[in-house]
Amino acid sequence: MCNSRNSHRPGMFRVVAVSAVTAMALFALQQPFAVAQSNNPPSNLLSGPQGVVRNETTTRVSPSPIPTDFANLKLAPGFLLNVEVYGESELSGHVRVDTDGNITFPFLGKIHVAGDSLPEAQSKVQKKFLEQEILTNPQVTINVEQFAATNVTVLGEVQTPGRIELLAPHSLLDVLGMAGGVTTLAGRVIEVKHADASGGAVNNTYEYFRGSNGDSIRDVMVKPGDTIIVKRAGIVYVLGAVNPPAVM
Repeated sequence: MCNSRNSHRPGMFRVVAVSAVTAMALFALQQPFAVAQSNNPPSNLLSGPQGVVRNETTTRVSPSPIPTDFANLKLAPGFLLNVEVYGESELSGHVRVDTDGNITFPFLGKIHVAGDSLPEAQSKVQKKFLEQEILTNPQVTINVEQFAATNVTVLGEVQTPGRIELLAPHSLLDVLGMAGGVTTLAGRVIEVKHADASGGAVNNTYEYFRGSNGDSIRDVMVKPGDTIIVKRAGIVYVLGAVNPPAVM
């Protein structure tokens, strides 16, 4: 009995040894594959712009916010435009709106675009190509590369005086709201300064007081580059036989 048990031990040891060697071999074989797989992007990685690889589930990039007034954007002197003519790279390029509101285009000359929206400017350029018989079916895309005056300055008795980004005209009531509204010290006079066509300054005054419905300034349009000044109310002294005397 004793010899029989001893005769089975070497075989059992060999089985255990073979199992350990097999496990180590399998572990070693798995390592290169693990390393190789780590160098390859998994199936949920998508190729992004400029070859950047991003993870669809963890690094989703949200689009840049578009200003709410971008749809009402009007071109103005100083804007830098990227004009692309489909299939005609030699006719495409960057042009700047000059002080007269024109862009100068090869073979087309000057085209007045100040005050136009982007679709209106695109239509003008396409029409010029047809009139000059340069292209039979021009497809023009215009994008703004640089803006000119893109803010208004709000000063005086408002909650947050300073500059406010503005791409398109807004009502004076809207701009005051962007500045947080007028303060309790604000008077009834608001001054709006803007440049005229000759480069001079034009000052207009409007009446508005805190707590009103704003109808008096709802239709007053403020353009980028304008300056708004909310004047402080005058001081009224109440003296004499009153209870109590005060400064208002």
